[in-house]
Amino acid sequence: MPAPRNIRNRSSKFSNNITKRGNVPAKKSSDEEEEKKMNPVLIGMFVFLVFGSSFVQVLRLFQSTPAVPKDE
Repeated sequence: MPAPRNIRNRSSKFSNNITKRGNVPAKKSSDEEEEKKMNPVLIGMFVFLVFGSSFVQVLRLFQSTPAVPKDE
């Protein structure tokens, strides 16, 4: 049974590399895929959650402190 077409293509593509023994140029990962960067929307949501939760905690702190009675 013959090998599938994609295996034959990969085999023929890299068959010349066998005789080069370490002299094969390394291809960069950016050739196939662009570098994945953080989406600005995700960064905004993260900042909102961090600063929003700290703001809510500060508000709760001020609301829970007992009022100081005035000395008359």
